[in-house]
Amino acid sequence: MHLFVTPGERVFVVLTSAGACRSGQSVLTLLRQDYDEGIGLATAETFYDAARVVGDKVRIVSKCRSRST
Repeated sequence: MHLFVTPGERVFVVLTSAGACRSGQSVLTLLRQDYDEGIGLATAETFYDAARVVGDKVRIVSKCRSRST
């Protein structure tokens, strides 16, 4: 369980499965970097926007993984 919190404003909880650990960690790293820079989940106005942010990061990691195999 990974938390992205802006006190008094927003809380996002991201759950990852142990089966895709390497990919999950890559996605979480990208999400955290953006959040810390005030973009991505930090600016998502709706759950739909947040889902799009996470999906975009999953696609980026998936493309990288498919190129390296």
